[in-house]
Amino acid sequence: SIDAGLDLLSRRLKARYGMENMLITSFHYDFLSSELEYQWKHLHGLMGKRGVVHCTEEEYEKLNQDAQINAVQPVKQLLSVVPVFRKTDIDQTGVGILMSDNGQYSGSIVFRDIDQDVLEKKEECKCLEEISAIIQNRLNLERHDLSAKAKSDFLARMSHEIRTPMNGIMGMTEIALKDGQTEERRIDCLRKIEYSSEYLLGLINDILDMSKIESGKMRLIEEKCNLMEMIQGLRPLLEAKLNENNIQYIADIQLKNHWFMADSLRLNQVLVNLLDKKSDTNQLEIMTQKEVLKELNISPNTLKSWERKGLPRLEPPIEGTRTVYYKRGDILKFLTI
Repeated sequence: SIDAGLDLLSRRLKARYGMENMLITSFHYDFLSSELEYQWKHLHGLMGKRGVVHCTEEEYEKLNQDAQINAVQPVKQLLSVVPVFRKTDIDQTGVGILMSDNGQYSGSIVFRDIDQDVLEKKEECKCLEEISAIIQNRLNLERHDLSAKAKSDFLARMSHEIRTPMNGIMGMTEIALKDGQTEERRIDCLRKIEYSSEYLLGLINDILDMSKIESGKMRLIEEKCNLMEMIQGLRPLLEAKLNENNIQYIADIQLKNHWFMADSLRLNQVLVNLLDKKSDTNQLEIMTQKEVLKELNISPNTLKSWERKGLPRLEPPIEGTRTVYYKRGDILKFLTI
């Protein structure tokens, strides 16, 4: 792994230069945040979890400008500008370098307690710059690999989700075009087509937003949502598939509150995915933890927080396995409370 390689490199730098610690930070432009990515030895005095610290646009521009120099500098000079280290009591001895990726600041490398006299020695300074370049290229490659995987996963998921509203549009269109339909029935079909089209447009806008695809991140938009209307609006999206499988859709909804603050598109996607799987007659009612995480695109920590709030695991556990299971109905019920 990359951490094992960095550990080995750190030991060699200690033997050669007397280095006491190597610190590597990463920078995320989307959130203007910097965090500690690697430390050879545990570092005290960081701000927050893993040293996550935010900066301003002006501070980022300064970092970006300095990163283009791509030269080893005294640590004291770096600590004043790198967000993670600004408010720490880190010993200001050693040297470091600002990294860049495609011309943008991407993080920093700090070699602590290396004598700054090394900056006066051309060969040693060049050696540290080459080591930094190797680390930088390896980290950039890993970042791009993760970005490509996020892009692939995102497109695969979205292509599946597009089929649901498309099936609804095609199904309602077919019904509306049949002979003998009343005007009222045709108007109803057109309204359902309109709803499905709006949902489809939201998905397509997501796909066209390349920044989300490349970063693998989705920014939640907090807005007022009427959950009752949202659940009732699921029928036109799924009606064609439900009819195809002869499944009766009954919405028994009992809500204390109808209005919530949420990202309506994301919430709709969760509900559609759950009901879309439900409408597949070959789909099992029991889901593994891995299936839940993948289908809803959530983290293990989010799932744990749902359990603390009342989402039950399948009881009793399935014999002969340690895999965690959930009932699909329990998940759907939890999400619609």
